[in-house]
Amino acid sequence: MKLVKTGVKTLFGAILLLALPLGLSAALPAALAGEGSNDLEAAELSSPTDWTMALPQDYAFAILRKNKKIGSHFIRFSREGDVLHVGIDITIKVKFGPITAYHYKHRNDEYWRDGRLIAIETRTNDNGKKYSVSGKASEEGFEVTGIDGKLLLPAEVIPTSYWNIATWQAAEVLDSQRGIVRKIVIEEKGVSDCGRHFDMSGEMELDLWYAGDRLCGLTFTEGGAAISYAPL
Repeated sequence: MKLVKTGVKTLFGAILLLALPLGLSAALPAALAGEGSNDLEAAELSSPTDWTMALPQDYAFAILRKNKKIGSHFIRFSREGDVLHVGIDITIKVKFGPITAYHYKHRNDEYWRDGRLIAIETRTNDNGKKYSVSGKASEEGFEVTGIDGKLLLPAEVIPTSYWNIATWQAAEVLDSQRGIVRKIVIEEKGVSDCGRHFDMSGEMELDLWYAGDRLCGLTFTEGGAAISYAPL
């Protein structure tokens, strides 16, 4: 996601900025068009999914640039006892003719209990540059090891996987690729056919849409081109 104010990149990394030429644009998915307070009855967003209920439905998104698919993003849920496992796979390949200009692969395993993150393990290959993050809950908070070494974060930390609706209440998030904290500001912008629209700014800049407690849309800008998510 684009980190305009700090000049740092997450998810794609700096090389994607070179792979996506400046001046290009992409249309938003049709489901995200036509925002307005009268388009959809706004659902109350107060807390994450009831963690004791049945498993959330899996997610499958196509990642689009100029309305062409460049990757996929899958979020899958499973449960063992009172622990919710969330497995996240992101794959991106940007090609110019037969040449692969950029590739990205990210695996994130999150473990949650009663609405709290209790462990996270991620592995990322960002065009050949590799990252790993490892974290677990402790009596003091949430201990995570990333590019800045070991950090102690608040126990209620939310990672940048966006499926958890508690994201829109956060003032800072755990960068799941680098294992560092990003300070953010969330502002609700209205309602569209997809759901409630939230703008994220600060050290990360993107737009999120939630239908009830489920992520239904995501857009951001990279190298002058709009990148958007569409359900598979």
